[in-house]
Amino acid sequence: MGSTSGIKPEYIIGFVIAIIVDLDEERRWRRHLVWKKVSIEHPRKILKGLLRLFPPTLRDLR
Repeated sequence: MGSTSGIKPEYIIGFVIAIIVDLDEERRWRRHLVWKKVSIEHPRKILKGLLRLFPPTLRDLR
């Protein structure tokens, strides 16, 4: 399978973050701001940071 076959990992991670943010309503606005700020500056930074939180199987998305 190609490394980038249509869907970018950034979109998947963004979707996952949206779910996490919804689960944590208290810090919802905070995480949203952080995600927007960092995503504008360094999308890859977030990817690498999140890949550490998830199981190794998710690393295949890279």
